Amino acid sequence: MKENPYQTPDSRLDIEQTNQEHTLAPLSARFIAALLDGIVSIIILLPFIYIGYLFETETPFWKDFPLFENALFLSIFMIFYMIGTHVLFHGVLLAKYGQTIGKRIVGIQIVDYDSAKILPLLDVIGKRYSPQVLVNYVPLVGSFLSLIDILFIFGRERRCVHDLIANTKVIEYLKPRVNTENESRLI
Repeated sequence: MKENPYQTPDSRLDIEQTNQEHTLAPLSARFIAALLDGIVSIIILLPFIYIGYLFETETPFWKDFPLFENALFLSIFMIFYMIGTHVLFHGVLLAKYGQTIGKRIVGIQIVDYDSAKILPLLDVIGKRYSPQVLVNYVPLVGSFLSLIDILFIFGRERRCVHDLIANTKVIEYLKPRVNTENESRLI
């Protein structure tokens, strides 16, 4: 049978299938991204390093703030400071692209495991980063648990424990698709 030149073209829009056709981020890219994010974290911590220096030199300025002499208060303040600055530095990228600064530079992103969609910022912070940060503060076993978290990356799915908790995976960056003029006429 001869093909009809006036027939509308067949188009299959397999959105679910398209979301599944992605490449997991290589271990080297995840490592470099984590290293770059670590450098950003060190820069964020510089004010605390300076404050620690001021405490050691017993600068009279800090004696006016009795709360800062309490180690528990300082620890809690530091946790909130780190979370706040992390959201401030990485929040827009995480919300819009599923990336931190390091992941953006390397070209990988965090997505939902099932749908490969970018997660809302509160889900990323609450489910993916918060458990990871809180485990670090568990006395004696926190460092050991963090190591186990990281070692899970060598599994078949390349997912750390924090990825399993948040139901996420890290993939190569999927650039947003822009319709060309021809495609917009077909849609």
